[in-house]
Amino acid sequence: MYHYGFISKDEIKTFLSNLSVVEGEIVVNSVEISEWFVDVYYKEVIGFFMNPLNIYAYDRLSKALEIAIRLHEITLEDLLKEDEYVYSLLRNSSSEEVINLIESINSQVRLIENKDKYDIFQKNKIRLIDPTINIGGKRYKTSEKSSFVKILNEKALKKSEEGIFIKIG
Repeated sequence: MYHYGFISKDEIKTFLSNLSVVEGEIVVNSVEISEWFVDVYYKEVIGFFMNPLNIYAYDRLSKALEIAIRLHEITLEDLLKEDEYVYSLLRNSSSEEVINLIESINSQVRLIENKDKYDIFQKNKIRLIDPTINIGGKRYKTSEKSSFVKILNEKALKKSEEGIFIKIG
């Protein structure tokens, strides 16, 4: 999240300075810092990974890779190399379908979340977090002390269970 500009180094330092180990478990030392962490986590897991544009790009790229692998233009070993190398293999594919898929990846595409009419459906693995906090020498799950985290977890669970339906418009 730091590399994408969503959090600062100072926030990271504050978070890390509020971690400790209690009986072999990493815990957060304040409700507020734990709330910050949970909020940032869901911004990445739900806001970024389930962003329609990212899902669209993932869908196109994974289809292009699947075809290129089937055509033996890309090997599984190639996937261990730098992204730019793999992308250049896709751009130079002999398959018109691969080329079209790669060329369709752009930020100008119009996407609409629509459960009734959709071109892409994605359901991600459910990723809920509820960090342990240490308050006055006692450990609690953050959701026991924070209605904010309880609500974030409920929203994340709902979004993860529903998945996302995207219409390309």
